[in-house]
Amino acid sequence: MESNDNQVESPFATPKASLQNNETMEFDTGSIFSPRGRLARVDYIIYSIGMTLIVSFAGGLLAGLLAPVSPMIAGFGNMVLMIPMLVLSVVFMIRRFHDLNWRGWWSVLAFIPLANIIMIFILMCARGTEGENSYGLPRPPPSTFKIVVALILPAVFIIGILAAIAVPAYQEYLVRAQGG
Repeated sequence: MESNDNQVESPFATPKASLQNNETMEFDTGSIFSPRGRLARVDYIIYSIGMTLIVSFAGGLLAGLLAPVSPMIAGFGNMVLMIPMLVLSVVFMIRRFHDLNWRGWWSVLAFIPLANIIMIFILMCARGTEGENSYGLPRPPPSTFKIVVALILPAVFIIGILAAIAVPAYQEYLVRAQGG
């Protein structure tokens, strides 16, 4: 018989790792509309793309209803919708940079062509700092539903852009094919 010191551990043994329970950790549960605090990448994707889709839909509906009456009023209404969207986009960027433990001033890159594309890619893909950082506690971990929505929303956004390009091109193709 071997002594306990020389025993080989079974691969089927119970893991001895410490499994940290998320209920014991503290999380930031403050308002997402404040520039203070952090915003995880899943929340950033959901809130920023979701807000863009909702405002775009509302703007299209507003334009469809008001353009026959007055195109100028429809344009002004859309501009009014865009101002809060721009402000919230900057707030979401600041919070997302805070999650990366970067200063919120990096959100100024959103107004520089080409730099904004790189910045958005970083915000959507970079993993935030683990645990508490200089800007506070992390947000609670996302639910499975939020993760699925965060995976679907960019696809919906891209398909919408492609449809906006492809449908008019196809209609033009049909007119040319019919000899018109």
